[in-house]
Amino acid sequence: LGYLEAETLPAMWLDGTPQRWREAPTELQISRVKTPADLDTYRSILANVFLMPRSEVNLVLGEKSLDLEHMSHYLGKVAGEPVATATLVTDGTLAGIWNVGSVREYGRRGIGSEMMHHVLADARNLGYEESMLLASPEGIPLYERLGYSTIASVRTFTPAKQQY
Repeated sequence: LGYLEAETLPAMWLDGTPQRWREAPTELQISRVKTPADLDTYRSILANVFLMPRSEVNLVLGEKSLDLEHMSHYLGKVAGEPVATATLVTDGTLAGIWNVGSVREYGRRGIGSEMMHHVLADARNLGYEESMLLASPEGIPLYERLGYSTIASVRTFTPAKQQY
């Protein structure tokens, strides 16, 4: 059909409370994104972490996303410097976790894990005990350690380049 497979990502599921294997980093502060300025910072970190064009991130996460009652963005900061992101999307009986990542200089310090614990605690406070996410290859070990298991693979495709 003129498309090539771009990637295959595991869809992962967690029923209940995530496992904790280390203490939370004391220097990390996590807050919910509430203002356009915070959203701009969130988008900047997200573009950096996932190597996405900023224009694409701005298009997908416009300021109207701040008004969606079933979507919450989170920023993680160390010494006031934004270093991590996460998003919680709730619908029906399921919490969806998106955009979890930290800038490379702050990797492997427990920041991603603590972002997950924070977001999932908020989900539980809203009555959501089950969560699902699509994992990047880099995130799989973290999510498995938290207690997620793979339930399916999601394949994405891109148009094949046409030769003229």
